[in-house]
Amino acid sequence: MQNSNISLSTLGEPTGVEDGFFYIPYDFLAKVQTSSVGYIAFIDQPGAVLPDLTIGNFALPAQLSAGQQFQVLYVVRNAGQTGTSVFFVRWYISKDNIIDSSDIVLDSEGWQLPGLSRTPDSKKILTLPIGTDPFWQGNGTYYLCMKVDADDTVKESDEGNNAAAVAIPIDVPAVPFEVSSVKITHVGKEYNCQSVAIPNSFHYRCA
Repeated sequence: MQNSNISLSTLGEPTGVEDGFFYIPYDFLAKVQTSSVGYIAFIDQPGAVLPDLTIGNFALPAQLSAGQQFQVLYVVRNAGQTGTSVFFVRWYISKDNIIDSSDIVLDSEGWQLPGLSRTPDSKKILTLPIGTDPFWQGNGTYYLCMKVDADDTVKESDEGNNAAAVAIPIDVPAVPFEVSSVKITHVGKEYNCQSVAIPNSFHYRCA
C-alpha cells in the first residue's frame, strides 16, 4: 500500500496507483466519516496498456544487385505493457516506400514478445528476384520494406508505427538477347528450327 495525495476538492482517482488498496488522507476522510485511523479504499485503475510493436533497428547493405542474397539486421520492440500473440515480421522489395500488392514478399519471421520487451539483435537472410523478373524496371532506386505484425493479428495501442522503408540503389543487369527457335519457309515448305548449344555461335537444327 502507498500514500496518495487527494485534496478536499478532488474525488478523482489518483495517478500512479496500481490496482488494489491505498491510504486516503484524514482530511478527505472528514468528508465521508469520522476516523482517527487510516481508511483503506479500493480503486479500479484503467486496464493494462495494449501492446505497441515498433521497429527498433533495420540495417542493410548500401547497394544490391538483382538476384543477390544479402543479410539484414533488425530489432523489434514491444513498448506496451501487455504481451503479444505470435506475429510475423515481413520484408518486401518495392518500387516506392509504400507496402502494397505490387510489392514482392522476400521472407517472413515469426515472434512473440512479452510486455515492455524486445527481440535479440537479429539477422535475416533475404534474396532479391532475379534480373529477368518483370518486377524490375532497370537500374535505379528501389525500397526494401519491413513490416511488423504484417498480418495485423495483434491489437495495438498504435497501429501506425509498424513499417519502415529504406531506399537502396539496385543494379539490374540487362536481359541478354537469346533466340531459342525460328521458323523458316522455303519453296512452300516450313521448317521448325531449334537452337543447338555450341559456344560463341548460333546454330540451329531444322526439320
